[in-house]
Amino acid sequence: MKTKLTFKFNDKKIILTKGDKESIDHITLKILAYIMFSQFDKNMAIEKRVDEKYKPDLLGWDNKSKVQIWIECGKTSLDKIEKILRSNSHRNIYILKKNKKKILALQKELKKRFVRSKRIKLIAFENNFVNLISNNLTRQNWLTYYHKSNQLFINLNGKKLKTKPIELS
Repeated sequence: MKTKLTFKFNDKKIILTKGDKESIDHITLKILAYIMFSQFDKNMAIEKRVDEKYKPDLLGWDNKSKVQIWIECGKTSLDKIEKILRSNSHRNIYILKKNKKKILALQKELKKRFVRSKRIKLIAFENNFVNLISNNLTRQNWLTYYHKSNQLFINLNGKKLKTKPIELS
């Protein structure tokens, strides 16, 4: 069953539809990616179709409508990563995972297959952070956040949470 989740920020409202086979953690990672990247790129979009075989979870583009940042959240196959790299030679690709264990496992696989691509950036969160957010989501969510000293502070539906995202290359 599809479920609509609404996220209300101070100045924005985002509605995401959770598909039948989509995990709530995947929705959480998309919102976290939006929070992290929208501070740098006001042209962020969630699940916007581009002229590609794949649809990114999030993307950011420049003033000329050229995609500059491609973001994948959660499970992402090596074949998909390879095709995205090939068809987007000038773009950075960010992959967000639920925790450090998952991102280290992906990093190991990436090193075997792609040797060393400087365009792939990996981001994870402290162990239970994604679970804490996922467990506190409702159909209507009020969200405020800020960044300070490499930490992310979130108030979700009155619950205050913080994490220090882990970034690997």
